Amino acid sequence: GSKSMGRDGKASKGCLAGLGVLFVGHQGDVFPCGYLPVKCGNIIETKLEDNNRINIVFNFVKEEFKRPIPLEEIAELVNMTVPAFCRYFKKITGKTFVQFVNEYRLAHAAKLLHEKQISITDVCFESGFNNFSYFNKKFKSLTGKSPSTYRNELNFSIS
Repeated sequence: GSKSMGRDGKASKGCLAGLGVLFVGHQGDVFPCGYLPVKCGNIIETKLEDNNRINIVFNFVKEEFKRPIPLEEIAELVNMTVPAFCRYFKKITGKTFVQFVNEYRLAHAAKLLHEKQISITDVCFESGFNNFSYFNKKFKSLTGKSPSTYRNELNFSIS
């Protein structure tokens, strides 16, 4: 069995732009990078076929992140078995697919907190999370702040 990654997924290690790194030169800043206080900048070298495959995955997540995305569905999309896809994705991105989708959702949530005056519950569901306490926990583990603290500090620094 695999051990849980524990605190590895914390902001110090991951960069939400790291999610978008493979988009460099393609569509510009696909991921709402600037919204989270994490350091950016590890370019990932990939073979062209990997690039195409990973872009299919990234674009799919970008379009579908608001709903549950089963591993079977995404693996099938790129013609791989689930175990092969999981190994491949982790090798290319350094994250599990679930981590990646959650971080994409959290980046979207941060963007919503920044741009829209909607309730934090609405932000949670708009970002593809269907469990409010899980959303709060994940948001805090990534940013070091609860969504409400994050929004309040943003509003304070802007006004």
